[in-house]
Amino acid sequence: MSCRSAMPGKPTTAAFAFDLKDRTPGQIAAAGRAPAEPGNVRSLVLSALICLAFPAVAAADDAIIVKRVPGLDRAERGELRRDAGVRLMEALPLPDTEVVAPRDGDVDAALAELEADPDVLYAERDIELRVATNDTYYGLQWGLPAISVVDAWTRSTGAGVTVAVVDTGIEAGHPDLAGQLTGNPGERGGGRETNGIDDDGNGLVDDWQGWDFVQGDNTTDTEDNFHGTHVAGTIAAKTGNGVGVAGVAPAARVLPVKVFGASGAAPSSRIALAFDYAGALGVPVVNASLGGPGTSQVVTDVIRRHPGTLYVVSAGNDGVDAGPYFPCNADAANVVCVGASDEDDERALFSNVSATAVDLFAPGVGILSTDLGAWYGYADGTSMAAPHVAGAAALLAAAKRDAGSAALKRALLNSVDARPGL
Repeated sequence: MSCRSAMPGKPTTAAFAFDLKDRTPGQIAAAGRAPAEPGNVRSLVLSALICLAFPAVAAADDAIIVKRVPGLDRAERGELRRDAGVRLMEALPLPDTEVVAPRDGDVDAALAELEADPDVLYAERDIELRVATNDTYYGLQWGLPAISVVDAWTRSTGAGVTVAVVDTGIEAGHPDLAGQLTGNPGERGGGRETNGIDDDGNGLVDDWQGWDFVQGDNTTDTEDNFHGTHVAGTIAAKTGNGVGVAGVAPAARVLPVKVFGASGAAPSSRIALAFDYAGALGVPVVNASLGGPGTSQVVTDVIRRHPGTLYVVSAGNDGVDAGPYFPCNADAANVVCVGASDEDDERALFSNVSATAVDLFAPGVGILSTDLGAWYGYADGTSMAAPHVAGAAALLAAAKRDAGSAALKRALLNSVDARPGL
C-alpha cells in the first residue's frame, strides 16, 4: 500500500493501492534541482523513535522452514521428511536448515509432526513479505536537518563504511548513485568480477556487485520497483555534485542485496539468506526496510549469528502495535527498529509504535530521494525512516572504526530527543 500526491508541495493524506510498476506522478528530472521551499525546511533533531517504511507480509504459502539437530546423514534427513509427510523444496546454505512443503497441503498437520520430532529444533512457516510503503512523493529533504546531519558531516561522512540494502535492487545508473555502490571485495580486482569462479568460496559466483536472491545471480538492478533505489539515496546519494539530493552518509558505499522482484514479495527464508550474506561479508550496517506480522526464528538466528552487524529495520505502516511485527520484534541485541516521525517531531499516523519493540523514530513523511529512470521522488513510510538511521550508523562507524554493533546502537539511542508521544 502506498500513497502518492497529485502535485508538488506538502504531502497529501490520500492513499490508494499501489501497483509497483506505476510511475511517480511528481518526479523531478535528474538534471534539475528539487524545488526550494525554505519555509518547509524545519531544523529538527532526531526523534525518540526513527521512522521508516517497509515491505508488508502477505498470506503465507505452504512452505515450512525446518531447523534440524546437527549431524543427521542423508538417510536420516529423508526419514524425517517421510515421517512428517513433507517433501524437500530447498536446502538452505544455513546450518542444518531447509525448506519443505507438505505433500497433502496440510501445513498445520505438517508443522505439528515436525515440531514433535526430536530431530527438529524448530519448524515455522516460510512467511511471505511484501514491499508496502505509504508513499507521498512531495516534500523536501527536511529529514537531514532534522537529524542534524550537517553538523555530523564536520566529523564524518561515512568514508570507508559499507551499508547493505536488503531490498528490491537498486538502479545503479542513477546519476546520484553512480559510483556509490559496491559489492563483495573477495570478487573484485584482477578480473575476478567476471571469471566465472567463486573466488572467495562463499558459494556465489562473481558476486562483485552484490547478489540477487530472487533470480540467483549477480545482477542486482531493480525490476521496476523504486523502493530500494529510494532507500539507497537516503543513505548515500552523492553530495555536493550540484544536482539531486544528498545522502545521510555520502562517502559511504551501498551493497545491493536483492530479495524482492517484480511481485514485491519474498519468503522469510530468502530474507534470512540475505541477512546472512551481508553479515558474512562483515558489513557493519544493514538496512532492511521490510517486515510483517508474526515471528521468524530463522531470521532471528541469522541476526544473532552476526553480532558485529547492526540490522536497522522498519516498524511497519499500519498505525498499530509493532510488537507482533518481525524482524522488528526479533529477540536479538543487534537490531534497531525504527518508526516514522513527521516535520513536527510527532509520530506519523501510519507508523507502528511500541514501548518495547520500537527503538526510535526518524523522518519518514515527505522524504525526497532517488527514484527510477534517473528521477527523484517523495515518499512516506517507515521504509523512508530506517535509512536515516542506517546512514547515521554509517557516520558513527566511520568515525569510530573499532565500534561494534552494541556501541553503534547505544550511541544512536543515547543521542535521541525523548518525546512523550513516541
